[in-house]
Amino acid sequence: MRSHPTKSDGHRAKRPPLAEILVTGGCGFIGREAVRQLTADGHGVRVLDNLAYAAAPVAEGAAVLIEGSVGDRDVLRRALEGVEGCVHLAGSPVLGDPRSDMTHDTEPFLAAADVLFSEAARAGVPVVYASSAAVYGAGQSARIAESGPTVPVNAHGAEKRALELTAERYAARDGIPSIGLRMFNVYGPGQSPKSPYCGVVRLFAEKIMTGAEAAIRGEGAQARDFVYVSDAARAIGLALALPLDGARVVNICTGQPVTILDVITRLEGATGKTLRRRQEPDPGTAVAVSVGDPALAKYLLGFTAEISFDDGVERMMRALAQGSA
Repeated sequence: MRSHPTKSDGHRAKRPPLAEILVTGGCGFIGREAVRQLTADGHGVRVLDNLAYAAAPVAEGAAVLIEGSVGDRDVLRRALEGVEGCVHLAGSPVLGDPRSDMTHDTEPFLAAADVLFSEAARAGVPVVYASSAAVYGAGQSARIAESGPTVPVNAHGAEKRALELTAERYAARDGIPSIGLRMFNVYGPGQSPKSPYCGVVRLFAEKIMTGAEAAIRGEGAQARDFVYVSDAARAIGLALALPLDGARVVNICTGQPVTILDVITRLEGATGKTLRRRQEPDPGTAVAVSVGDPALAKYLLGFTAEISFDDGVERMMRALAQGSA
């Protein structure tokens, strides 16, 4: 996999809007925002979603909504007919929390990924897909670059790393270009606190709004790189506009660490409420620091996160107060 830029990578001409794009998982948290932005940018969009984790039953702005699974080859083949690009955002089809440990069954997700890439190869369609910072595992004290080691510590990270390897295999064997967006902690309006993929910002926001108690493991010093959902979706559009070759991966991050205690402070400041806390021992299984290096995304995609964490929390809480998050 080639994850470092060549001299010409940062200066490629961008493609015009695509006549038709397939977005798998386009009714989900990131998917809905991606669909909204892609249609606003002039792309034709169709959505394939099984609605298991749908933010809403209909994808906003999508020309076509196809209800079905990525793993259903016949459905996927029809969905790919006539498209010029595919954005793969569909998550694991298995219920439960794939981020908790390694006991989560990854086989259905990987089988669906293989179907997706084989059908994309058959149709000659390049793929932009959502990977995750979870592929890095325990992380590093410094910003994590794409060349860093990938040693996932939970099933979600293992799924995403296997997805990257699937993309590599199809690029080498069938010449299907792809780019995996290693998204760090995405948050914002539209994220359901009931989803197994829901992050700490939205979960704590729910608890502070309802007066429920939040469990804080250890001292709350764990640091994360939080990316607002509109920034994550914008990165997808930039990746689609890049003429692809081979199989690449790129971090989608801010490069700025925010601790769990920082999250609580920002939420309390935005709401004027105090989060009820229950401190628990740190079992030592969580990643202590996970902060990305944004340099390659800036060079290759022209991507820099625009929404600061303070601004993002304010936007999310306004949406919650208005009943639209």
